[in-house]
Amino acid sequence: MSCGMDFQQTGVWTEDPISTDFDLLEADKSQLLSARLLRYYVAAVYILYSIIAFSIEIRMGFYALKLFLLGSTCLLLICPANYPFLLGLIISLYYELKPYPEASADTSFMVGFLFLITIAMAIVTFVLRAFGDRRNPYKQFDLGTFCLLGIVGFSFLGFIVVQNRFLYAQRVVEIIGYGASYYLGKSFLRNIKDLKLLLTGLCLGIVAFTLPWTVGYIMRYGFYILGRLHEVRLEVGTGVAKESGSLLIIFAFAFSISGNRFPPDVKRFAFWLVAIPAVISIVLLVSRAAVLLIPVAVVLTFIFSSRRRAALWTIIVVGIVGSLLIFYFGDVLIGVQARLLSFSEAAETRMHVYRIGIEKGLSNPLFGIGAQQMRATTFWYHIHNDELTILAEHGVFAFILYVLFWFHITQMALRARVSDDIFLRTLASSLLVVMVCYLGYAQIEPMYFCRGGVLFTFLMGGMTSLYHKYQAEKQYLSYVGT
Repeated sequence: MSCGMDFQQTGVWTEDPISTDFDLLEADKSQLLSARLLRYYVAAVYILYSIIAFSIEIRMGFYALKLFLLGSTCLLLICPANYPFLLGLIISLYYELKPYPEASADTSFMVGFLFLITIAMAIVTFVLRAFGDRRNPYKQFDLGTFCLLGIVGFSFLGFIVVQNRFLYAQRVVEIIGYGASYYLGKSFLRNIKDLKLLLTGLCLGIVAFTLPWTVGYIMRYGFYILGRLHEVRLEVGTGVAKESGSLLIIFAFAFSISGNRFPPDVKRFAFWLVAIPAVISIVLLVSRAAVLLIPVAVVLTFIFSSRRRAALWTIIVVGIVGSLLIFYFGDVLIGVQARLLSFSEAAETRMHVYRIGIEKGLSNPLFGIGAQQMRATTFWYHIHNDELTILAEHGVFAFILYVLFWFHITQMALRARVSDDIFLRTLASSLLVVMVCYLGYAQIEPMYFCRGGVLFTFLMGGMTSLYHKYQAEKQYLSYVGT
């Protein structure tokens, strides 16, 4: 089979003889038309939100838009073929659906709505399979699933020791959503068409995320605001940290696709319409860790790329574009430098929180102190570290399961990189970049219960399913050969 096969018809981009069709879920024409109209409708709503999001005089319009979004998303739930698009759409934006940019996360019900929708999608998928719609029967229960179910179980058992039940319940929903996204990834991220759906959703979400911050602040303060990014960050508050992590995951994923061996239209789309808006948003949010991890994602893309010439050209384009931006908007560099100068102070503070997390985890080894109880028992909102957050809130056994989950997906990704299936090999290369960036950012900000974690586990679930499918096909071919 030659590279460049009409993947728009087959849904699979193949290069090697062993590559086979991925059992696409083909809907009839009426379902496809309905799904297309739904996507246009949701896109129109997001564009409308982006236009008015920087205005604080028409707050009632925001609540009307939220109702439109609520209805639109619920309608999309009835069409499982669109789940990658829906996840891409809600991951990058729902946190920001607030009456005004300075609103805190606690004032937006869309944060919890994201996780409820993710859980609902997983339930619909499970019900469809229970009635015989088994599209992807390979290794439905693997080590990764076992580890995530174990973490969810320990988070449930934490109610025995919690002090604030409301905060506990809120976090448990988020953790279940985290695990549900892994299950969804195993069900629907199986081919180029699904990948394009996910990128389309991320594109719409990123554009709507970027406009309120860029247009809003420039309209109110003028272009000189670019030199005061650190001050703006302090005014807005620490709630933007989760956005920075989600944007980093999106950038790493899209940029690595653009520098890998994917179809040209997918690479162009990922670079110009997903990666570039994502990195602009990261710079405007001036997250120290995210800014420092951007070049890491670029270098890893070159290292893990299955087509390094394409990766090198992508890096050159980024360097030229970045240099031009710094030349014409020098204030941006000043704003970022002011933020990075506070790095040592932040590191000292985090080390103090890390020690508190270790002490609480070891003093409550079985169930920890309960989900989100750092906020209820200490001055700190949370521990700025993924592993230590799980250790403190869920105990030693949940911590071991989380480490085992990372070991499992890393081992799987490294094996997938040498597979004979071109789609699996290229996807594994991109996901290795995401894994490193995710792990790096998670050392200073917990990600397992936020939107970046939802996208990450969805991608890992998709690779898990593809990997086990490839293994099953390889065993079958070996059996036939003998």
